[in-house]
Amino acid sequence: MQPSRIYSAAFSNQSLTAKNNGDETITLTVSGKLDNMFMTVANFPTMDLGVSSTAQYRLRKINAPCVLALHPSASDALVLDSNAKINAADCRVHSNSSSSRGIEAKSNSLVSADSICVVGSAAGGASHYSPAPEVGCPVLADPLATVPAPVVPNCDFSNKVYDNKTVTIDPGVYCGGISILNNSVVTFRPGIYFVKDGKFFVDSNAKVQGDGVGSYLTGNNATLHFTSNTRIDFTAPSTGALAGILFFEDRSAPVERLHYFDSNSITRETGSMYLSRGIFSTDSNSTIAANSAFTNVIARKVWIKSNASLTLNADYGATTVPNVAVYYEGVGSRMAGKVNLALPMRNRRMT
Repeated sequence: MQPSRIYSAAFSNQSLTAKNNGDETITLTVSGKLDNMFMTVANFPTMDLGVSSTAQYRLRKINAPCVLALHPSASDALVLDSNAKINAADCRVHSNSSSSRGIEAKSNSLVSADSICVVGSAAGGASHYSPAPEVGCPVLADPLATVPAPVVPNCDFSNKVYDNKTVTIDPGVYCGGISILNNSVVTFRPGIYFVKDGKFFVDSNAKVQGDGVGSYLTGNNATLHFTSNTRIDFTAPSTGALAGILFFEDRSAPVERLHYFDSNSITRETGSMYLSRGIFSTDSNSTIAANSAFTNVIARKVWIKSNASLTLNADYGATTVPNVAVYYEGVGSRMAGKVNLALPMRNRRMT
């Protein structure tokens, strides 16, 4: 057996290029100058060295929890009280809070899910959870943190109020908010509704509805307030800046503003409710989102009280609305490569 030989060399002027081949493979190419003592003796002071390698790397998509409380330490990050329920048979419930009450369920409330996980601990007793919560779980990143916020155009409407009206309205920038009152029936055409410097307020037996509708909340007092005896029926856009997102709160909003989902009829909310700075709060005394293909609630805090029942489906294939609240995990790789040595033409013949 011939002994192996290792030569020490300096690799200088390196460059690295990467090419996406469009077929789940990437070609990496490294080039540079190889300097070593042995080659100098052989009248080759430097040698061009090129290395190319093709890596096959697949990404597996993992759906985020359908309830995710983002607060890192609060004792009220995820609270159920007074007969409240979460029904999430096919998806996960997760709290990032490190508190000993990172999740708390009390007064006959119940969290029922595929799995329940909390960074800290769960409070309220075993009878309030099915299955038993896993404690000491890892912190989950905000799955929508990289979704760009849409650019807010100039105002199209100011202090818009629909009072006892049956109308169809257009996307645009609603400066001063939008109020829908007193038995109004308002149909939203598909698109993005920018609610700026005012509430999205639905009250007094009013009904709002629309498919392909996303709302972006920005500026002073830009919150959601759906009172009891109203009806809320939306699906998120399938494409565009708010694809998959029903409500998107400005990431620069003041922390812990309340968003009230108190309507007694919110049966269809397909998409993600993304309130990373705010509090999702409901005491609707009814079932929320049960007729949706899927619903995600991603908020700084989540409060469910007073007989409210949040039913979260996970039938992602039943709708054209994409589930954008996902994580990606790399699985499987295969490497194949070659090394090219390029000698100067004048030196290729040795005597």
